[in-house]
Amino acid sequence: MARRMVSRLPAVALTALVLAAVVAAPASAALPRSFFGVSLHPPAFDPGVSLTAQMRGIAATGAGTVTLSFEWLHAQPTARGPVDFTRSDAAVGAAARAGLGVLPVVVTTPPWAALTPGEAFSPPADPTTYAAYLRALVDRYGPRGTFWTRNPSLPRRPIRGWQVWNEPVGGERPDGASIFWVDSRPFAPTYVALLRAARAAVRAADPGADVVLAGLVGRSWETLTLLYAAGARGQFDAVSLHPYTGRPGNVLRAVGLVRAAMRAAGDANVPILVTEVGWPSFAPDLSWGDAGVRRHQAWWLSQVVPQLARARTRLGIGGVVWNTWITRDRDPANAFDHSGLVRLQDGGRVVPKRLVRTWRRVVGAELARR
Repeated sequence: MARRMVSRLPAVALTALVLAAVVAAPASAALPRSFFGVSLHPPAFDPGVSLTAQMRGIAATGAGTVTLSFEWLHAQPTARGPVDFTRSDAAVGAAARAGLGVLPVVVTTPPWAALTPGEAFSPPADPTTYAAYLRALVDRYGPRGTFWTRNPSLPRRPIRGWQVWNEPVGGERPDGASIFWVDSRPFAPTYVALLRAARAAVRAADPGADVVLAGLVGRSWETLTLLYAAGARGQFDAVSLHPYTGRPGNVLRAVGLVRAAMRAAGDANVPILVTEVGWPSFAPDLSWGDAGVRRHQAWWLSQVVPQLARARTRLGIGGVVWNTWITRDRDPANAFDHSGLVRLQDGGRVVPKRLVRTWRRVVGAELARR
């Protein structure tokens, strides 16, 4: 969901990466397909675009997970009104048919519940209202979810992980403003209150479910330290990172610094999910022109994704998600409109890019490693 300029990560000592971490499988074990994921955002949901075809396209690359936004704003526009599951049903059903697991990012607030009405990314005035929506989602798509009982012909793939919001902090400072968290107050106490209410709701509906922290960008290790100071420890089962940086080596450095912060807080065994990674991350990169951007994207992906996969044991990395699947590659002011693995053309035609071939090759090679 990242749509912003972020500063490049500073150089850090290489020794910060020499960190112990506990993971489920030994380094010699083959990776599961679920380790690799792709985010799916508009224009995949535009009229004329086949959601089923896009999910199948993602699965054909070797990925086993898709991340999706579940937007409360659209699902429950009126106070105490029924939750409309139309959008999420379509996405979860298409993912299940393609054999993909889903990690939902639960975001946006309807005006009736917002601290700042009219701002989609305002936190809710009362965290329990967001928690009630999240509880409805778990009751719909969790292990005992009504979605599965009402659709017995679908492959049963209940959702067992739920990400609470997205990027409550921007990339310039560890507590900087974010377009995804519209609130003038310090973010950490308000977000932790939301996280606590969300966790209680999720665990009440599905005691075995995982709660994932909102994606952290920029100086994420310092942001995480602020969250720990506000009482976040024990309220999440995985940390989510969005390490956008121009230099491939700085992606692992950011993950290493976050792991160090987690160890210092007593969370050495909690996994890190890289729920968004991609290039380009900066508008000036687009000055290279389409051909230059596409060449560099493919090279950048071929460097970063294997590094993350091979550091999974050392840094406790539980998964890597490329942001994003489909873009139009048109907007000269939005680098993220050029980050898709495939491109949507006029008339709804989807065209593979060089990037998707690189992703398929890299994922295939890592899945085959022992």
